[in-house]
Amino acid sequence: MHYLGRYTIVYNGEIYNYLELKADLEKKGYQFVSHSDTEVILAAFNHKREKCLEDFDGMFAFAIWDSKLQQLFLARDRFGEKPLRYYMDSERIVFASEVKALFKAEVPKKVSKEKMDNYLQNNISIYNTETFFDGIKKLPHGHYAFVQNGNIDIREYYRLQYKNLVSMDDHEYAEEFKRLFFLSINRRLRSDVPVATSFSGGLDSSGIVCVMHQLKEKVNYKLFSARFGDDVKDEGKWMKHITDLLHFPQINKQIEPQEILEDIEKIVYHNEIPIGSTSVTAQYLLYKEVKNHHVKVILDGQGADEMLAGYGHYRFHYLNDLLLRFRVAEYINERRAYNDAYQTSLPIGPWQLTKMFLTKTVKPFEDNTRGYQSFKATLYNDMMMSLQLLLNFSDSNSMAHGVEVRLPFLYHKLVDFAFSLPANQIYRNATTKYVYRNAMNGIIPDAILNRKDKVGFAPPQERWLPQFKLPENARLRDMGLTYSDNHWRNYISEVFLKVADSRY
Repeated sequence: MHYLGRYTIVYNGEIYNYLELKADLEKKGYQFVSHSDTEVILAAFNHKREKCLEDFDGMFAFAIWDSKLQQLFLARDRFGEKPLRYYMDSERIVFASEVKALFKAEVPKKVSKEKMDNYLQNNISIYNTETFFDGIKKLPHGHYAFVQNGNIDIREYYRLQYKNLVSMDDHEYAEEFKRLFFLSINRRLRSDVPVATSFSGGLDSSGIVCVMHQLKEKVNYKLFSARFGDDVKDEGKWMKHITDLLHFPQINKQIEPQEILEDIEKIVYHNEIPIGSTSVTAQYLLYKEVKNHHVKVILDGQGADEMLAGYGHYRFHYLNDLLLRFRVAEYINERRAYNDAYQTSLPIGPWQLTKMFLTKTVKPFEDNTRGYQSFKATLYNDMMMSLQLLLNFSDSNSMAHGVEVRLPFLYHKLVDFAFSLPANQIYRNATTKYVYRNAMNGIIPDAILNRKDKVGFAPPQERWLPQFKLPENARLRDMGLTYSDNHWRNYISEVFLKVADSRY
């Protein structure tokens, strides 16, 4: 889109609060000829330059060419929902959403031996600024860049804070979380086409479904669920609590290993990295099913676990914090609550206790260092780094089928609020997502609201693994790499190298 005879934009994503921004810009004298959020971005950039990014609630990667200044502006959303890859040498900069697009512009293609080895031996497949191809970089999430006269100046515009900044009681915390969550979902329901949602029967997806119903009771939203034919991991009984209550049509996609084998090269082609497990392939096939039902927009619960301590390992960091602050009574109560909830003791050995004591008293470490990561710092690192891998998969797998995934938990003001909370609003009495559960009281059925178990999006990979056989032509060895002791990583690395060689 061209604007004011000066700016040209290419843009991938959605600005969910564009109507509010448009109204504000109109008060300042801007006129609009379209109903698109793209024109709002251009007007906002003209008005505030890079400062406009602070106003956007959305997922985005875009480039704006300023013909007057002969300057290129690149920007990416706060949490990395939308990708931006680029290659730069002394003569040019080439940028796109996908690495494969850069190769069409005759960018050199060379798989990084270092990155392949790091994946094989350490299972690392995501980097903040690097890709699996030498010379091709990523603009980091929460950053923008100005490019001019052969130079690129990359700057950070968003940094998540994780210190306690607000002081309320339980009810006030819950009400503010609820307000922001409802606002986020309401904005993400803005669409010219029908909106559906991913649905597992877990706490996060159930919350999204129930809030969607409260906001627009007359809409009959479709629920898309991946099923694995595994009695241990199937969440059908939990899903039934929601479908019985709301009577939304549920589309179940049965994931079979044979279908994964048939599509594995396509899946790797779209993700552009060696994928970590069959859960990624299941997600791809679920979005394929979404496309088959002619749905273009779907809501998903990613980000909630990293923001609200949904994974089991967080409880250890919470307990460590209590010990390091000598809050012994709370520590004992938390261990007792865990034992009562799960009918098992939470292990912690004498060496761990000694190390904590030394860390606190003899040689204190600053938070979020190699020596010590607090509960909040662990959440922060997962939110800003580990989540990137899941967002890469989500965007790649959905865009492969022309499906747009919107993530209500990643509304930045909701995330900022969650990270400003005291730790006991996130985890208390062996209960994760404490403030979220309080906020959803009376909205999510009690049976799901009170769930303590977590299944996750996990196919029975170990049972399927024998079907994923290594190809005869060993590209890894030809590249001088050593096989991992993990069969899946060897298998998928061979597929990745084949795809990179023959399809990119």
